[in-house]
Amino acid sequence: MLTQAVDAYLAIRRAAGFQLNETERILRDFVAFADAANDTFIRTPTVLAWAVKGRSPQAALTHERPGRTIAGCRCHFRGWKQAPGRG
Repeated sequence: MLTQAVDAYLAIRRAAGFQLNETERILRDFVAFADAANDTFIRTPTVLAWAVKGRSPQAALTHERPGRTIAGCRCHFRGWKQAPGRG
C-alpha cells in the first residue's frame, strides 16, 4: 500500500513540474524499510528507526531532508487514507 501511495504522490508532484529525484530515492528507501516492518501506514516509530539506521542518532537529527520528505508525503497520504486512531 505504501508503494502505491508513493507512486501516486510522485506522479502528482511530477505533473506539477517537480523532478523529485532525491525525494524518490528517500521515499523508496523508507517504503522498503516500512514494508520490512510490515507497516501499511507511516508510523512515527518506523520513521524514527529508519532515520537512525546506518548513522548515529545525532547525525540523523542534523540531516533534515529525509524527515521533511517523509512529513510532506505523509500529509499527502492523509488525504488518501489514514490509519484509524493514528495522527
